[in-house]
Amino acid sequence: SNTEDLAVGLHNLLLDMSEQKRDEPLKGLEGGNTPRWAILTLPQRNSWEETIEVKYLKSAIKNLDDILQDLYKKWGGDQEDGKFVAELKEAADVKDFPPPMREAQMPQLWAYRSAVTLDALHKKIGMESNTKENFPVLCTVLQNPLISILPALGTLVGVFEWQALCINQFSGRITKAKAGEMTVADVLATIPRNDAEKRLWTQAFKNFQRAWKLAMPYCEYECLQISEKMREHELSLDDPMLLCIPDFKDDGMYALAVIDWLVAQHNELVQIVAGTLGYPARKVSSRLLVQHDVIKYTKRELMRFLANRCATWGVGGKLNLDLKQVESHLRRELSRPEITVEMRGFQWLGDAPAAGHELKQVINQRELLPDTIDRLKLEIPSPALANACLVKVQMSIAFILKSGSSLGTEKSGEMLLSDYMQSVLAETPESFMPTTAQKDVHLWHVDSFVKVLKQIVNKDPVDCMDPKYKEELPADLKQKLLEVKEKLPDQFVDLLGSFGETRLTETYIGVDYEILPTLNGIRDVLEINDEIFEEIERWLPGDLKMKHWAAVYKLLRD
Repeated sequence: SNTEDLAVGLHNLLLDMSEQKRDEPLKGLEGGNTPRWAILTLPQRNSWEETIEVKYLKSAIKNLDDILQDLYKKWGGDQEDGKFVAELKEAADVKDFPPPMREAQMPQLWAYRSAVTLDALHKKIGMESNTKENFPVLCTVLQNPLISILPALGTLVGVFEWQALCINQFSGRITKAKAGEMTVADVLATIPRNDAEKRLWTQAFKNFQRAWKLAMPYCEYECLQISEKMREHELSLDDPMLLCIPDFKDDGMYALAVIDWLVAQHNELVQIVAGTLGYPARKVSSRLLVQHDVIKYTKRELMRFLANRCATWGVGGKLNLDLKQVESHLRRELSRPEITVEMRGFQWLGDAPAAGHELKQVINQRELLPDTIDRLKLEIPSPALANACLVKVQMSIAFILKSGSSLGTEKSGEMLLSDYMQSVLAETPESFMPTTAQKDVHLWHVDSFVKVLKQIVNKDPVDCMDPKYKEELPADLKQKLLEVKEKLPDQFVDLLGSFGETRLTETYIGVDYEILPTLNGIRDVLEINDEIFEEIERWLPGDLKMKHWAAVYKLLRD
C-alpha cells in the first residue's frame, strides 16, 4: 500500500542518515564558523535545510520507486499495513522482535498510550448501551453544570456557618441601609486579629465566596432574574454585607439563591446514589451539618482514579476504561445524607419580625382550637387593641428567636405566652392581653395567635356592618363624592370606619336618614371637633343616605 511504501522509504532514509558522518554545510557560513546543528539561527536553519535536501531528500524521493522492491526483498512485509506501519502505530507484537532489539529499544516501556481525558470518558460512555440504567451515578456526575460545581458542594458547611455568624452578630441590630454601607472587610476588622473567632469568620467567608463563584453562573431561584453582570460578579472583601446576608427579598436573594441551588444539587445527587444502593437517603439538618455530611469530591479526583485504577491499554495504545469500577467508586464516595435547610431568617432592625417558618425552627408550632379563636375575636373587638397586643407578641417572638435552640422544641412550648412575657420581658399581660389569651395561648400557639391578631388588625370595617348600610351609590352621587374626595379631612375616613364597625352592626338608625344630620347628632360620640366638622359639612354631598355609609367609606378609603 502507499502507506507501507512511505513507511519503508522513511525507514531507509533514516537508516541512510544514521550511517553517514557529520553533515557539513554546502556553503560556508559568515565568519567562517563551524555550524552547530543543535541550536540554529535563521541562516543556520536555511543552511541545514539545503544540506539535507541535496544530500538525502532529492535522491530518496527520486529513487524511491526503483529501490522499493529491493527493500521489500531485503526486509519483507510488502502487504498492506505491514510491519513498518505496525511499528509506527505500535501495533506490532513485540514478541516477534529479536531479544537484543527488545533489550535495546524497550518498546513496551516507551509505547504510546492514549491520554485519559474527560472526552475519552464521554466517548466510552457513548459507545455503551443502557448507560443511564447501568451507570446512573457516573452519568449524573458528568452532566453540566454538576461536574463544574462539584467543589462548591464541599463548601456548604462553611456557607451555613457564615449564615449563622451573620445572624448571631447582626440580626435585629442593623438596618438594611447600614448593611449596604458596611463591607465584609469592615466586619472582619472589628474582630481582634489573633482571635479564634476571626479565623472562624475569615474561613466561613472564604467558603461562601468560593460557593458563590462556582454556583452564581448557573444558579436559579424561583422568579429571581439574575443579570449577566451579577452572574459574572465575584465576591470580595469590598462587597457590602447586604449582598452577603441571605434574605427573601432585595440583594439578599442572590446569596439565598446560591445556598438554595447548591443544596438542591447536593440532594439530587445523594438521592440518586441512595437509589442505586437500595435504601432511602438519610437526612441531616443544616444546623447540625459537619464535614463528613457533605460531598467533597472534584473532577480532578475522578480523573486521577480513572487513570490509576480503571485504565488499560490495548494494541496501538488503545484506551480501555472500566466503567463498572468507576460507578462503584462514585457510589462509595458520594453516599451522603440529604440536607434539610433550617435557616433562621435575618431580622432587619426596624422591620417587624415574622413568626411563620422561622419560629417553628425553635419551637414546634400548633394551631389554636376553633372555639379558642372565636373567644379571642370576641374579647378583642377593635383593631387598635389587637395591634397593641400584636406589638408585644412580636417582641416576644424576637426574644424567642434570639434564644435559639436553648429553648428546645417540645417542653418549652407548654409554657404560657403570658408567663413568658411576665418572666422574660417583665410585661404585665393583663394590660393588653384578653383573658382567653392569658389562659389558653402557649408558646407553641404563638404563630396561630399572630394570625388571629393580624386578621383583627387588617379586618375590613365593612364586614361588620349590617347589609342595609351597604347599598351602592348612584352614579350621580358617586361623581359628586369623587369631585370633593381630596377636600374632605383625612380623619373623616377613620371616623366612618370605626363608627360603622362598632355601631352599624344592627339597623337601629334608619337607612334613609341623611348622613350629615346623623353625623351632627353623634359628634360627641365620634369626638369630632368643630373645625373638622365644618370641613365635612362644607364638602360632603347633603343627599347621601345612611344606606350609602359603607359605599362612602370604601370610595374615600380607596
